[in-house]
Amino acid sequence: MGGASSLWRLPLGLSIGLALSAAASSAATDGAAAASSAATDGAAASSRRNIILILTDDQDIELGGMTPMQKTQKEFENGVKFDHFYVNTPICCPSRMQLLSGRYGHNIRDARLDPFPDGAATCGDEPVESPRVGSCGCMRMDCSRAFEEATYATALRRSGYATAYVGKYLNPPAMVRYCRNETLGPLDHGWPPGWDAFFGMCDQASTPQGAYYSVNWVDSAAGAVVFTGSEPADYTTSIVGNRSVAYLKLAPKDRPFFLAAAVRAPHAPQLPPPWHASAFPDARVPRDGAYNATPTGKPYWMSRNPPLSDEDAAEFDAVYADRWRALLAVDDLVAGVFDELRASSLIDDTYVFYTSDHGYHMGHFRLPPLKMHKYEFDIRVPLLATGPGLAPASRREVAGFVDLAPTFLAIAGAAAADGAMDGTSLLPLLEDDDDVEWREEMLVEYAPITNWLDGAHRRVDDAPDNNFRALRIVSERENALYAETTSLVDYDFEHSDEFFIEYYDLRHNYDPHQLHNLAGKTSPGHLADLRSRLAAAWGCAGATCP
Repeated sequence: MGGASSLWRLPLGLSIGLALSAAASSAATDGAAAASSAATDGAAASSRRNIILILTDDQDIELGGMTPMQKTQKEFENGVKFDHFYVNTPICCPSRMQLLSGRYGHNIRDARLDPFPDGAATCGDEPVESPRVGSCGCMRMDCSRAFEEATYATALRRSGYATAYVGKYLNPPAMVRYCRNETLGPLDHGWPPGWDAFFGMCDQASTPQGAYYSVNWVDSAAGAVVFTGSEPADYTTSIVGNRSVAYLKLAPKDRPFFLAAAVRAPHAPQLPPPWHASAFPDARVPRDGAYNATPTGKPYWMSRNPPLSDEDAAEFDAVYADRWRALLAVDDLVAGVFDELRASSLIDDTYVFYTSDHGYHMGHFRLPPLKMHKYEFDIRVPLLATGPGLAPASRREVAGFVDLAPTFLAIAGAAAADGAMDGTSLLPLLEDDDDVEWREEMLVEYAPITNWLDGAHRRVDDAPDNNFRALRIVSERENALYAETTSLVDYDFEHSDEFFIEYYDLRHNYDPHQLHNLAGKTSPGHLADLRSRLAAAWGCAGATCP
């Protein structure tokens, strides 16, 4: 295929928009009540703003992950950029569930703690057809139907918004109830509540091509699980883009809408589309900072990783270049969405957000390409926003994924479905309110899902002793990371005498790459204060969260 315009040629059989009829919508979940609410609130809702969320998967910012996104940067140049925006858990399902709920991971954890059921190598990311699906939630999060009924989508729909989701939703353990073990046919259990229209991936990592091709989708419009193949037109970033544009063409005129477009890119195996496959021939992983650095001052198991070989470096460079190529298709998607917003005269009434579910590392502290750490390359992600009345600005305040759902609800004037969220609306920062009082630290937490200390992997990236909680601090006095790591056996951080402590000064002229653990050189009083603040953040809920 030739130029980037190929992306926007609607694949055969997929040209039907996502708008649902009122009857189909009310048949979805608790739609009768939602339809009644929409009718009641219709007049007020029609004056509210539309919201679009564009979500990537594994897109870093520390390693230049935004560099290939020239169209995206152009579209958001008159909007707001957050310089210190962090995920609260650096792995897929927990991060996405925190985005959906506005709640920290410690408040939505799966109660059935079994470190690795049946001696499994991983926990919570099995293929849809696995008999163990659900044995430890979705990467240790409670992915029950009750959770999904309390997301921002439910709240928006109840307030009168039309809601649509296209792309990767949650990982297979949360999708199995809808995907019916990848069996094509009518939907047994509908699709996730809160969404009028839903076109969500079933297979993801269990597909031969890593969910870039040959994917089963839960299709609310068809009322079935449908399959897209391996032709160039089936490239899933293109499918997500085309369906998102199709939705905008048919967007309801009598009420505002929320549209989420969530791509797989640039997640491994980072397959680029054929029309971008030869881009960036010289791209390679930056060799500065923590790349190939000796992991001193880190948890002991990281020291098992040997220095990078020439073979390692070449492999990581190939991954890096393909990630950029895959992101070019996302860049086309963003441009297509904005083009349609302008063509449909929706641009002046629509907020658009762009972010990623976590960052990435490739050879940093000699780790293989993955995420799952508290360091800046894994937790810092882009957040770009544009919309009515927003002026170009860079915000230094520290914010995170749990703040997105409250932000969407604030724009909509809607109340949380269950009355409580842990995050705080970013709307005052978007509107450049310098008088707003804002937090100076953000909680990051993670419970390991991989059991790789058995020598089965050449490089260890995650381990049962990678159970951590951390504070990312950004203030006038301090730019730092404080972290406590313990064994998964100590799931609740009850044995403080066994914690591995890390403290890094990330100021530009000090240690922005977290090479020097200062925990042993920091005053006991300061460490005690940090420990107290972290414990309070890790135990917070709702209004008690900073």
